[in-house]
Amino acid sequence: MSNAFEVFDLPLQFNLDLEQLERCYLAAQAAVHPDAYVGRSEMEKRLAAQQAVTLNEAYQQLKGLQTRAQAFLKAKNIPIPGSNGATIPASDLLMVVLEWRERIQAHEALEELAQELQQRLATCQTQFDTASVDQLPHCYLDLTYTQKTLTELELVLKKEC
Repeated sequence: MSNAFEVFDLPLQFNLDLEQLERCYLAAQAAVHPDAYVGRSEMEKRLAAQQAVTLNEAYQQLKGLQTRAQAFLKAKNIPIPGSNGATIPASDLLMVVLEWRERIQAHEALEELAQELQQRLATCQTQFDTASVDQLPHCYLDLTYTQKTLTELELVLKKEC
């Protein structure tokens, strides 16, 4: 697979219309559905099945924030921080994450923290399409840690209910 964006002929941008993505996916899957290959050669059936796998993988990559961010960086040939030894300095972000976790553990202003994290996540998503190539790894880490912390916070908030 070249990249997940190309599979659906989508522009290489992080912020996607998820409804358009789903429409592209469903139309492409219909074209390679086994029912469309009844009476065809085994080779054609195998190729259609391989295409279906490629479509499924690309769709799964693009519909999730984290996996879309990874696909976006890969398509731009930017190493993904944390994979294959790729690292970047992020001490400021790590300090912020530690503060978030301390607030969660202390059960300190959790609703406000949830709003802060949701806003930060929205900002992270917007920045992906405007950031320079040098800034993209930082955007990725920010998105990753913000999303992970928000998920942890939501679990804590559910337990309190």
